[in-house]
Amino acid sequence: MSMLRLAVVSVLVSSTAISFVFYKQLFGGALPFVAAIILLIIITDIFLANSLAKKIVEPIGKADLDGVLSAPYDELAPLVKTIETHRKQIAKQLDILRERNDTIHAIMENMSEGIIMLDKKGVVISANKSAAAFFELPANVNGKNILEVFRELEFSVLAQGAIDGHRAELGMKQGDKTFRVFFGPIAGVGAIILFMDVTEKSRSEMLRREFSANVSHELKTPLTTIYGNAEMLAGGMVNDEDKTSFYDKIKNEAERMIALTEDIILLSSLDEKSRAELSDNVDLAAIAAESIRALENKALKNSVSVKLVAEETEITANRTQMYELLLNLIDNAIKYNKPGGKVDVCIYRKKGRIRIKVSDTGIGIPKEDQGRVFERFYRVDRSRSKHTGGTGLGLAIVKHIVLAQGGSIGMKSKAGEGTEIKVVF
Repeated sequence: MSMLRLAVVSVLVSSTAISFVFYKQLFGGALPFVAAIILLIIITDIFLANSLAKKIVEPIGKADLDGVLSAPYDELAPLVKTIETHRKQIAKQLDILRERNDTIHAIMENMSEGIIMLDKKGVVISANKSAAAFFELPANVNGKNILEVFRELEFSVLAQGAIDGHRAELGMKQGDKTFRVFFGPIAGVGAIILFMDVTEKSRSEMLRREFSANVSHELKTPLTTIYGNAEMLAGGMVNDEDKTSFYDKIKNEAERMIALTEDIILLSSLDEKSRAELSDNVDLAAIAAESIRALENKALKNSVSVKLVAEETEITANRTQMYELLLNLIDNAIKYNKPGGKVDVCIYRKKGRIRIKVSDTGIGIPKEDQGRVFERFYRVDRSRSKHTGGTGLGLAIVKHIVLAQGGSIGMKSKAGEGTEIKVVF
């Protein structure tokens, strides 16, 4: 049995060997040719595939993404449609971002407050016009470290603190201006520094403090005099022949207090109203004449002549305020004049504007004091003001009335030669 299997295997092996030899002899000469043909077909297919791919991709590569896209063949139509949709969405978002950026830029550039933005390293990203004007910053400030721009230690420390996430405030001066500086962090960016010009506010607060102190002083002085004289009279310490002078002192000081109180009330009333009540048609020439008559005795007592030259000039204004304005101007011109001096009051219309000019030949005002004469309780010659009974509020009242009526006021003066005050409505 095993011999039979061995014989079968031997037969099969012999048959296979014979077949291989037969096929080798039959196709052996054609194999190189067939292999060459297959290789040629593969190379041709690669070349054709590359060429076809270039033809497919070329229209996409040359497509104008800023213009209108079109599909070179139908198979690319879905892709082109998708690209067009996304392009429109991106363009819309860019327009929104550009509009927001322009809005923010316009707001920053037109703000009266100064703004400086810093990155995380303390480098200036942007500074608006107000900040540049306040501190005379160079045009190429962007890109500079804040330490190069402001060389103050406290400022630098607070700026770095804002970058680190801490808020702070600082008061600082630049020339004749006062600023309140706010430091604040900006998440992911750095910090922002805001400069607010508080010069007028600081000045108003200072004037208010001075006003309160001056009012206290001005009221205390006559009250002390009245109390002292009254105490001496009540205690029988004054001779009968001297009592009249003591009564006169009490009367004069009381009159001074009344005048001061009335002026303070008038100023408070003017402060509360942004504009005067324009309810009357008033003739300024008639009011000026009335004011001169009211001050006639004072002018005679001081040996001062008052001359009025006025056109018929009507203005829509508050009559009481116009009377106070002219009365104070003429009163000052008489009060601070020299014996034998003159006061000229001119009211006329020029170029559609009404002008009031009050000039005197009095003591004049030194140049260094001319900028402050319209302040409350400011007196150039305090001893003379006390002698003449002035409250120090006359020109402050005049200025408030002029501003309430929408006018302007100016002054020319020379010490020892006289003063001219001009009001224009």
